[in-house]
Amino acid sequence: MRDHVDLALVGLGSVARPFVDLLVQRVTRLGLRWRIVAVATARHDCALAPDGIDGSTLLRLADAGASLAVVHDASTGATPSDAMELLERLAAWRQDHPDAARLTVVENTPLGLDGGQPGLAHVRAALEFGADVITANKGPATFAYRELSEQASAAGTMFRFEGAVLDGLPVFSLLRETLPGVRIERVRGVVNTTTNHLLTAMEQGRSLYDAIADMQAAGIAEADPAMDIDGWDAAAKTAVLANVLFGAEITSHDVAREGLRAIEPSAVQAARRAGGAVKLVASAERRGDGIVATVGPRVLDGDDPLAGLSGTAKGLVIETDVLGPLVISKPASDVTHTAYALMADLLSTHRQTTDSLK
Repeated sequence: MRDHVDLALVGLGSVARPFVDLLVQRVTRLGLRWRIVAVATARHDCALAPDGIDGSTLLRLADAGASLAVVHDASTGATPSDAMELLERLAAWRQDHPDAARLTVVENTPLGLDGGQPGLAHVRAALEFGADVITANKGPATFAYRELSEQASAAGTMFRFEGAVLDGLPVFSLLRETLPGVRIERVRGVVNTTTNHLLTAMEQGRSLYDAIADMQAAGIAEADPAMDIDGWDAAAKTAVLANVLFGAEITSHDVAREGLRAIEPSAVQAARRAGGAVKLVASAERRGDGIVATVGPRVLDGDDPLAGLSGTAKGLVIETDVLGPLVISKPASDVTHTAYALMADLLSTHRQTTDSLK
């Protein structure tokens, strides 16, 4: 069953739903047969169905806020109570069915600053019983990138997280697959949608808190935007970049972090009038034998590639030893972009697996 993959979804929120929609629309046309065999949610119950759950049915239930228990296969036992029980039950079922298709666990719970939990526990468990893991959750790679990569390598599985930093823009796959032998000296970027949108609003005369209220009303910012405006989301992404690109072993708590609360609109407007811009910049670089990682508001010159990223734009400047600075960016961000990164990771892991079996 080389052209077939089973999927277990841990989390069915704003990213996982468009991911399923992309699967329904596109993946079969790209040569991959798939089925969803397990789903875990925090508020809408869990379901284990080894014969498969129809993707369109799953989306209808999720959009209606209905319980997923209606698609659970009762022959497997009672409905699992949480994600860990679901993964344990799925592992036991697969042990009894050694001819089952290769399994990919799609982990999409929110970032946890307390050691990356619960996402880290889900990834560890999935790799332990031989599943590939793809995720847009920053937590696992922030708090345990080396451990999880080594665990996956030892088990003959894969751990991918392309969507964790720049949504659908390729960062890790770009470097892994197309730039062999290049040494990265420094990375810096605009990596948080909410703070960049806020700074753009402040350029237009809005206060930080008025801009936050506008974004909450539009559904862009969370009810509690502290993770964004205090720089925690960007710090987690910075740690991921440092861990993957530089071999560091840092977490978001090791990143020197400054948020936006002390920034006045007048300073943002003055920078723009002078031809520059204030941006919340995430940065990691080699310095001597160590790594320096920071997040904070910076006044950028107008010719800086990051200065022109407004609204929900994101981008990264990657400084290399051979090619000099490389710039990747996109003018807008959306959850569908992150969902695309999951799909790209799924197709990449499947391609790598089938190539190894030829």
